[in-house]
Amino acid sequence: MRSLRVLAGIALALAITQGVFALSAQAKTCTVSSHCYGIVQNNSGAIVGFSAEIDPSNTCFYAPSGGFVTAETWLVDFHAGDVWGPAWIEAGYIDNQGVGVNGITRPSTSLFWGQQVPDGSFRGHQYLAGATGLSNRLFEIDRHGSGTWDVYLDGVGWIQSIGNIMNPDVGQAGAESTSNNAGDYSRFLNLGYHSSNTNTWATGVYARSIAADAPPMAFAQFGNYSYNYLGGIPC
Repeated sequence: MRSLRVLAGIALALAITQGVFALSAQAKTCTVSSHCYGIVQNNSGAIVGFSAEIDPSNTCFYAPSGGFVTAETWLVDFHAGDVWGPAWIEAGYIDNQGVGVNGITRPSTSLFWGQQVPDGSFRGHQYLAGATGLSNRLFEIDRHGSGTWDVYLDGVGWIQSIGNIMNPDVGQAGAESTSNNAGDYSRFLNLGYHSSNTNTWATGVYARSIAADAPPMAFAQFGNYSYNYLGGIPC
């Protein structure tokens, strides 16, 4: 949801040069005005698409009343020097307990997508059909044409974003929370990207960095593959 995405952008810009690091040396207090993140970021340069399988835990995905937690993927244009800051499209899982957040109103676990457009406005959207239950789902965000972006769920066209004129330079997957008491320890698998509009997703070894507000966030490579990660707020 990223209400303070500009500040997150500053921190993640450090990730590009420093590699694996912690956003905060001491435990961070996660609030609705200061979100916590655990993220793996693709640093391959200009890209037009990003994908990840998200497998949230059935026993460790919840948010206290009044806040939210996510397991999601982002395609981001940091817009250096832009008065509005970065633009992005995001999609994934959200647990939203008893509070409406930027267009997400269902007080339970849902699939969602959202976007920050270059004029500075955020638009959140809820996807209800098939949203119950937690399972491994493939999320893909890809350029359709100038200012138009497609979001795919399990390889099927889900929604289309129109009027978002951005030039992405970063793909991200990870967790976002407004509470230290949330739980979200998910797997992010087979991370891939498009450097151009092709039918082939690159999933091999390429430049990545990890950023985590640790504690409460924890984030690390999962197994022996540079495209699989495990992270969030451990339960």
